[in-house]
Amino acid sequence: SAPPGDLQRFANQIADPLQALLYAAELAKTDRDSALETAQDALTAMRKPADSAGFVRLQDQLERFAGRVMAPKFDWERSFPALLCELYEELAAVQELAELDDTPFPLDAKGQLQHWCSERVFENLLLLNKTVTEWRGADAPERCERIRELLAQIRHACRHYGLESAAQL
Repeated sequence: SAPPGDLQRFANQIADPLQALLYAAELAKTDRDSALETAQDALTAMRKPADSAGFVRLQDQLERFAGRVMAPKFDWERSFPALLCELYEELAAVQELAELDDTPFPLDAKGQLQHWCSERVFENLLLLNKTVTEWRGADAPERCERIRELLAQIRHACRHYGLESAAQL
């Protein structure tokens, strides 16, 4: 894990871009072009700090995220929440590694991820139901990936509420 000062600097450098990504998700509801630009700028701003800190998995996730956002037919409603969740999962992994070394990590990535997922949990449960009930054999790989994405977000929401299972929601 990086020294505490490096982690503080890293967290400071990515704090605003992370907020910009959350803003882009909301902005996409009314202005997709501006949301796309905001997301691209935020992802670009996070690449250098991730590179400087040596967080290879985070760098890979940022590249995947940026590549998907740039795709010609990017699906904001489906893909953006899943990509944001995966990005926060990587940040939470960095946080966990820092905590294993008894190094304070100035960004509560786990808490932010769980809170964000909890705000969407009932919508995600409905989407999960729809994905399963509309299943067709020909689109099985895509459906399985969608189910995996939704279950990951639901799992983080359950952790936010201190629940063992989504059935308790």
